[in-house]
Amino acid sequence: MTFISATGDTVHGCCFTCGDPSHFANACPNRGR
Repeated sequence: MTFISATGDTVHGCCFTCGDPSHFANACPNRGR
């Protein structure tokens, strides 16, 4: 599973912000936005 996040990062089935596969970057509580 791959998608492009709002910041243009390619995400491979996990959160690019903290690397947690339990959620995606758009749902990360630590993304700062």
